[in-house]
Amino acid sequence: MAMTPIQRAEALKKGSRVDRMPCAPMIAEYAACYAGIDLRDYLHSAKLMADCHIKCYRQFGYDSVGISPMAGLAEAMGGTLAYAPDTPPSVLKHPLSNWDELDKLIPPDPLKDGRLPLYFEAMERIRDAVGHEVKVGSGMGGPMSVASLVIGTENLLMGMIKKPDQVHQLLQFSTDIIISYMEICAQRGFGCSMGDGLLSNSLISTRLFRQFVRPYLQQIADWYRDRWGRSPSMHICGDTKNIWADMAEIGFGRLSIDDMMSLAEAKKVVGHVSSLKGNVSPTRVLLFGTPEEVHKASFRCLNEAADNPKGFTLSTGCNLAWDTPPENIQAMLDAARIWYENRNREV
Repeated sequence: MAMTPIQRAEALKKGSRVDRMPCAPMIAEYAACYAGIDLRDYLHSAKLMADCHIKCYRQFGYDSVGISPMAGLAEAMGGTLAYAPDTPPSVLKHPLSNWDELDKLIPPDPLKDGRLPLYFEAMERIRDAVGHEVKVGSGMGGPMSVASLVIGTENLLMGMIKKPDQVHQLLQFSTDIIISYMEICAQRGFGCSMGDGLLSNSLISTRLFRQFVRPYLQQIADWYRDRWGRSPSMHICGDTKNIWADMAEIGFGRLSIDDMMSLAEAKKVVGHVSSLKGNVSPTRVLLFGTPEEVHKASFRCLNEAADNPKGFTLSTGCNLAWDTPPENIQAMLDAARIWYENRNREV
């Protein structure tokens, strides 16, 4: 008999048998695609956001439902976004055009500015509909991602060399925004994870990470533990094995890693302190592959990390792509069930 995600999580905590391994593909804006809704309409309507995620969750039954404002932060601070019917918005005009304007920045009010209030309304709607069976929450960019929305990625990375004091100031500003958003989530009973696509070793070295980023991640992790009484979750894109140990030391209780990384290696480095999540390719496998290839990739992930000491959730290596075949998402959920059933037959 199928369990709800909340029932499954409670059973796993008790060491009881479940119906399948936890599986939570990173749905994001794919929910609009699945529901047949133009992304421009979805992003401007709390009801549409909620309806799309409710429909998608009810079809597949994955283990968490979450929505994230991401680029909406730039808009809430006076930036301009480019919207498309089937692609997440990009920043046309950043809130900050040069470092001289840094002191003029005003942090956004998540309950008033731009489209940010829509996300809280959407979360409430989703929780009212399905919150009795699945955890509903939000996601927020990490300090580097938020800072890049403010001034642009190239300016931010160049600033680490040419304007280090201003970069620290902007990263503190970004950290304050993240904590402000998370605080409202906490007040309303929603969890909030983080994700950062700018921590890859191909973008910043370990030295620059420790100099510029780690202090602000530490602030957030410490605040999160004090506020929620548990460790935060983090998705990190790209080649990040050079900072896995740092992330564990900071106190991230769950690490979601890119599909270019090895779950087996991550388990060796951080498995004793962090739950792992990942990492089927959202493009090569889920978008362009067959259900059989999804099964194979999912089994690989489960074989590598299902025995992680602190737990494992089968997921994608990043957000699902628009036009991902629904049968491939279902294949991933099926793989989580089949793998678990096979393992228990062998025991």
